[in-house]
Amino acid sequence: MRVSVIIPTRNEAEALAHVLADLPAGLVHEVLVVDSSSTDGTPDVAARMGARVIAEPRRGYGQACLTGIAHASSPDIVVFLDGDYSDRPAELPALLAPIVEGRADIAIGSRLSGSRARRAMPWHAAFGNRLAAFLINVLFRQHITDLGPFRAARADVLRRLALAETTYGWAVEMILKGALHGCRVVEVPVSYHPRIGQSKISGTVRGTVGAAWFIFSRILRYSLRRRRSGAAGCTLVIMAKAARPGAVKTRLAACLPADAIPGLYRCLLEDTIALARSLDGVAAAMMCPAADVEDLRRLADGTMPVVPQKGSGLAAGLDSVFEHFSAEGPRRIVAFNSDSPHLPASVLLQAFEALDSSDLVVGPTHDGGYYLVGASAPHPGLFAAGAMGTASALETLLAHARSLGLSVRSTSEFYDVDVPSDLNRLAAELRLAPQRAPRTAAWLAEWTRTLPPSRENWRCSW
Repeated sequence: MRVSVIIPTRNEAEALAHVLADLPAGLVHEVLVVDSSSTDGTPDVAARMGARVIAEPRRGYGQACLTGIAHASSPDIVVFLDGDYSDRPAELPALLAPIVEGRADIAIGSRLSGSRARRAMPWHAAFGNRLAAFLINVLFRQHITDLGPFRAARADVLRRLALAETTYGWAVEMILKGALHGCRVVEVPVSYHPRIGQSKISGTVRGTVGAAWFIFSRILRYSLRRRRSGAAGCTLVIMAKAARPGAVKTRLAACLPADAIPGLYRCLLEDTIALARSLDGVAAAMMCPAADVEDLRRLADGTMPVVPQKGSGLAAGLDSVFEHFSAEGPRRIVAFNSDSPHLPASVLLQAFEALDSSDLVVGPTHDGGYYLVGASAPHPGLFAAGAMGTASALETLLAHARSLGLSVRSTSEFYDVDVPSDLNRLAAELRLAPQRAPRTAAWLAEWTRTLPPSRENWRCSW
């Protein structure tokens, strides 16, 4: 895995030399030192020891971290590490282990559950971290003990979280958004030592008060946002199947062997699940044929409910979505297909907003179908089994909506992956922006490298 280490600095020349020297050899792909107008030669030390120096004149810890992320060279994992040598870079393998082993999306180095040298952390800093962690545990059900700055995260997760805090609140924003998005946050005990030089946060009254304000105000803000979102009752339901040969994406058989299609579909579905989990304040679930429930529960890994539909076929599945989830109380419900993970998240949020003023929302596809449909109540007779998967699917749906007296709004036209031309288009787009659907992008890239000679023409079309 490609690991990028980001080190925010301001006048850390003496300490930074120790930090860079202690980074484990061969483990790190690149080191970015994001420097905020140092006057003690910090950038020179960084450059001399092989780090890439990014000048960031704008103040703020979060700003430095965001700048580092923007300049990182296609990492799989991003590590954040202070430049004061209070954390030990030699412990990086232990911090990365939960992510590398697939057990975590974000790993936090906990100073309070590890070994702390005497006087490494002032009492007020330890108290503030314990209090913040306690509030996060209570309000967000995210079990942590510390907001430690030594942390690592999957790069695709950071993109989905869209972190924006430029202040001391950046560290807590990652944890809070991670909790809201259903990310797996794991703590790793780390040692903590007296820093070299004076702390710009806990070492000054201004820094201490400022950090406390930003941290606790962000916890309160995200808690209120979560409550408002919960009251709105938004549920995104992915229409899914188990990835079995002959059961999914059968129209791609013209360009892919039958035994390869389930692998592609699984990646599409995993990226769709990740997209669903990235939406703030939106509950996610899957609806599937009853025979596929156990397979999909294992795939979802407990991150969302998997509900068996009543009857067979997509029309019955859509009827089941609105009947089942409306029974939980007033909700805005959007049913979404499992092969458009490259759809911008903003389109899904617009679909929920559309249900504030209309009975039905539809996302049309270029081939006469639709990639999503949403409502706030079940509408018997709305979905026609005979029209599903045809060029008249959308037209038939709209005709039934008119006959039922339903008001309808549409989102932007998009495409799903049904036929080879759709797959060619997706592959071309993901070559330029793989972060839109990283698992699918990786699968497509690997497939093109291993195409047998008989598929050479199709490779060229990509």
